[in-house]
Amino acid sequence: MTFAWSPPARSRALPAPVVRHVLYYFDGPKMVLALDERGRQLLGVAADEDAHGATRWVFAPAAPERVLQLVEKRTGLRALFDSGMLELHDIRDPWDSVSAWSLLSDDLPEDLLPERDAELPEITDSARSQLLAEQNRLMDQRSRFGRARLFFSGGPVRGRRGVSAQFAADVLSSYQALVSLAYGQRRKGALSSTGPIPDRGESTLMLTDMPRGSVGFELLEDAEQERVVPTDLAETVMRVGQLLDAAATSDPAYAEMVSEFDARIVGSLHAFFDKLRKSDAAFKLEAQGQEFSFEPDRLADAVERTASEPQEEPDRPVVGTLIGFLPTDRRFELAVSDRVIKGKLARDADVEHVASFFQKQCTAHLAVLTVRRAGHVAEAYTLKGVGPAHGG
Repeated sequence: MTFAWSPPARSRALPAPVVRHVLYYFDGPKMVLALDERGRQLLGVAADEDAHGATRWVFAPAAPERVLQLVEKRTGLRALFDSGMLELHDIRDPWDSVSAWSLLSDDLPEDLLPERDAELPEITDSARSQLLAEQNRLMDQRSRFGRARLFFSGGPVRGRRGVSAQFAADVLSSYQALVSLAYGQRRKGALSSTGPIPDRGESTLMLTDMPRGSVGFELLEDAEQERVVPTDLAETVMRVGQLLDAAATSDPAYAEMVSEFDARIVGSLHAFFDKLRKSDAAFKLEAQGQEFSFEPDRLADAVERTASEPQEEPDRPVVGTLIGFLPTDRRFELAVSDRVIKGKLARDADVEHVASFFQKQCTAHLAVLTVRRAGHVAEAYTLKGVGPAHGG
């Protein structure tokens, strides 16, 4: 026996949406909040079952504001399914999509959709509080899309009346280049030393506003408004802000932060700071809700700190005892004869293998990045892997 109703369109190969919350459970999940492969939030209801263990799910786009209306009983379930494109998935256990279709609500028979007076089932107070907090947080677009606000003062600025057009164009272009390079690295891995930046078009921020009461610019990613998880560009804008701040803070902070970035980005970082210093400008950056200030003394430090390229040592074997290991935070501590080496775990490190050496002597294979400036030396360590203390 198969499902009684056959969709009019041809099925597609799509992964099943990833379940984030089960809203109703009866001998298995029957209503869920999930994310699709594009990062959109969906509300799914189990609509039918066949004799072979498959369940037919209907998913509707569920923007945070619509979910809030559901939780607060300001709208019914059917309101989400009566307009727009719906996703139909036939799913088997373990949670795996067998077939999928994109259909208008009018294309589906009435008995596959929630009843017109159906409301969100009762949920516990703790689950309700968690949902409300999560959806309110997702309502803030700044957490989902790339967003930066750049404010200027000093030499190129005339009170609150305006800023030199040439300076603004140069600095915005330099900042965009930094973001594009970091985005290209995030998407493609190592960058070539010259040539086109990978996926540059996808990393472009749009100039959308000049904030009132100050001289500056707001840049925003042009992306789907239904998305509820941060985009790659949003994550990149945040990391670039943190890199800029680290470069103006201290040698150790910069060494650890810059170890995550390609060498080509370091040159662009120096160029950005140098433009600001030569123009006798001060600068404030708001990136993904985080604020970073760059007064003249911090700018001068950043220019000096980024003037030379950090030196990389790809594999330094160090014998010691792994006394600290946090797999979730991807941090480690290695006790050697005269000190404790702290750092982060490489992205491709085998977490379970590293964990097997916890509180044991071992040979740690470290990638070491060294920053030298005016007689000061700072090193950042990345644990690539571990082996036996001898012969590893």
